[in-house]
Amino acid sequence: MRLRHLDIARGAAVIAMIITHATDGWMKTESRVGILWTVRKLIAVLPLPAFLLLAGVGMSLRVASAEAKGEDGAAVRFSLVRRGLGIVLWGYALNLALSLIDGGLSGLRNVARILRFDVLHCIGASLALLALFGVAKVPTRRRLL
Repeated sequence: MRLRHLDIARGAAVIAMIITHATDGWMKTESRVGILWTVRKLIAVLPLPAFLLLAGVGMSLRVASAEAKGEDGAAVRFSLVRRGLGIVLWGYALNLALSLIDGGLSGLRNVARILRFDVLHCIGASLALLALFGVAKVPTRRRLL
């Protein structure tokens, strides 16, 4: 079941992320002054914590749904850890794609770019760790630590 308010919050986080990245890359240095630039800088701090919060809310809703259905806690834990690690892998795939766009795989700079632990990695690892240590192995009333 989709929750409209969560979808709206996700959309707002995506828009904030686009505003942050697009304006930073396309503006001249001399244009980076004034009230609009200040507002943009304030918006720039919102996407990462918003995505982390929304990912955690999604996990909490998944656990609550599993409890209501009487699903096996270990299976739910495994699926959530797998989802988090999948997000980490997507992060590395994005790093690889960006390195290829920026000039290939040669050079220490591009290797470092491929291996860096960035926003998607942070979100995925947070989900995996929370699932691993916060989701009960057996169905109980305790959802998260």
